[in-house]
Amino acid sequence: MKNNCICMLLLLVTNIFFLNSCRSNDLLTENETHITNSPFQLSSKTIRLDQSRHKASLNLELEKIKNTPNKLGKTTSEDVYIDTDNITYIENGLNYHTYTFNLIRSNSSDDSPLENLVLTPLPDGTYKELLVSYNLTKQEKLTLQAKGYVNIKDKVTITELSKEIFTPISKGAGMTTCGFVETYTIRGCSDVHNGVSTHNENNTSEWENCKADRKPGVHMTMTYRCDFISDTNNPSTGGGDGSSSGTEGGTYVPGGGSSIPCNGNGIATGPFDPTEDVGDGNCTGIPTTPTVTLSTFFLYVKSLPSDLKDMINDPSNSDFYEELKNYYDANSSEDSRKFITTVLKSNLPNTITAAQFRKWFLEGYSQTFQKSISLLSSDKIQEYIVINKEIEASPYEEEFIKESNEAFVAFVSYADIETMTAVQIKSVLNQCCHSIIFVPQAFIDEKTKLVIANYQLNRKFYPEWSKGKCLWEASRETLQLLLDLGGLVPLIGEVCDLTNAAIYYSIGDNLNGTLSLASSVPVVGWISASTKMGVKVLNKAASDITSRQVLKWIVGNDGLIKFGYSNQLRKVLKLKDVTQQAHHIIPWASKIQTHPVVQKAAKSKNAFHLNEALNGIPVASWRNKYNHFDYNDLIFTKLEELPPNLTEEQAYKELMAILKKAKQAIISNPNTHLNDLIF
Repeated sequence: MKNNCICMLLLLVTNIFFLNSCRSNDLLTENETHITNSPFQLSSKTIRLDQSRHKASLNLELEKIKNTPNKLGKTTSEDVYIDTDNITYIENGLNYHTYTFNLIRSNSSDDSPLENLVLTPLPDGTYKELLVSYNLTKQEKLTLQAKGYVNIKDKVTITELSKEIFTPISKGAGMTTCGFVETYTIRGCSDVHNGVSTHNENNTSEWENCKADRKPGVHMTMTYRCDFISDTNNPSTGGGDGSSSGTEGGTYVPGGGSSIPCNGNGIATGPFDPTEDVGDGNCTGIPTTPTVTLSTFFLYVKSLPSDLKDMINDPSNSDFYEELKNYYDANSSEDSRKFITTVLKSNLPNTITAAQFRKWFLEGYSQTFQKSISLLSSDKIQEYIVINKEIEASPYEEEFIKESNEAFVAFVSYADIETMTAVQIKSVLNQCCHSIIFVPQAFIDEKTKLVIANYQLNRKFYPEWSKGKCLWEASRETLQLLLDLGGLVPLIGEVCDLTNAAIYYSIGDNLNGTLSLASSVPVVGWISASTKMGVKVLNKAASDITSRQVLKWIVGNDGLIKFGYSNQLRKVLKLKDVTQQAHHIIPWASKIQTHPVVQKAAKSKNAFHLNEALNGIPVASWRNKYNHFDYNDLIFTKLEELPPNLTEEQAYKELMAILKKAKQAIISNPNTHLNDLIF
């Protein structure tokens, strides 16, 4: 390209007040080509400012630029932002590097030039600044964002900004014209087959489809050159498209010829002083590549209060920064900004890991959930985190964590937990928690009662738990129960406490209602017309609170007793060995649960429950791998052989006899699959 020295015009048109590269009316226009007979030694990557090993020096340099009036052509009607999140860092060996930043002007249009600030190091540890402008269309910028190829030849303007300027000193012969020569090198991707990159100069239209770790790209080398009176060759003659390629790119030889200076690519190998004799282009190439803003998250961060800004910019929180940036880019809205601000105000980067944040707040969660998070106080968010940390640390297999999180946040963001009424609970269930409300909507009142009953039972039997934890577990158990009820909802009435042989009834219609003692007479046949739920606390004195389990007998609207959820047995048995399964000796299968003998045994004074310890036994996982249908059929056959007119107490006795035989067979044949047992 030709850099005609029209400095005043550029000052007026672009507001760039430092155009010191102009030397005469005829600057060099040569776009030299590469010779591909040796590797192109550059390495490059995209980093954030806080990931740079030169962060301190860069901060000083950027602060100088920021505080220098009109340094970047800034006027009173616009702001110029330096993108510190998407920096191109290029190295040429161990001792030379450049940084390329994208500039964002607040009043720019889609077709405004792409402007990059390039910093090249000086011997004193500071940096020289170059403004590189690319005259690109909106579509070309989008192509760059998508890692595609754009031919930038004849679209580049280079302007020196720093006080140090290139001042070549002639070595005898006088100079005529001086200026930057741009050289382009296409570097193939890292997916190499038979010595050739999958994506290279021959298929630039396919670059956007590249899946390799290192994508293909174009490096531009800026070399300050001068024509000398004694030159016999015209350095201004170039040819082709100014590019070459290879798996590592081409090699540039300044001024032509056969010598291979520097690292073989004409690029500086260490900081150099622009006041020295550099007009011959010897080892002074400055590499860069068109750098676009991939995210505007950094602008949002700039708008934060200083304490929140310092928190998220802390290098120790870099993983958290990435999570928030990715979320911001995918959900750029006012609600998403409120969510991020809430996360920072709640001190989450210093409370949980980035992986925990992703798991508990982002993965699989809707924007409605995140909007509800924004309505919570910091204390409630911390309570939510404590609950999830407890679940994460549990030695047992935990179910429905995400669904319970959604329900918890929906309830807590709606009103105070303790004062929620049945009407409010019903409203929340109607608006959220699809996993809970899949049961026919006609039974919303029963679902509401079940949430209330579970909450009240948790408050009674788990006094160590916070109100929030009780609600979280009540939401989860409601989901578990509804799933295992198979669409049949319980008709909650009085609750029979089989632990203490007492009948409770609920006071009030809100979560703060208590279970009050209605009678303390011994419970013989616990089920009655008004009693639709029985409970028994197991492992009540256990130091491991997770193994303290409340067994529930629930009467569905079909009149049959349901036994809660099958995974509860593992906690009842305190089984933490992942190589073993908690096996129901009287199986969990539907045809077993609903069998008249099992139903009668459940209604007996002993109140048989499928999840009680006497019906469980740890077995090696392989023994019930895939299924144990044959085992189930054997138990079912034995139940079918019993007389149909057994009383509740007789049914319990006969069921125990079958259970004992099955248990003995399991113990006596440790190397036999459950399906192959005979007893």
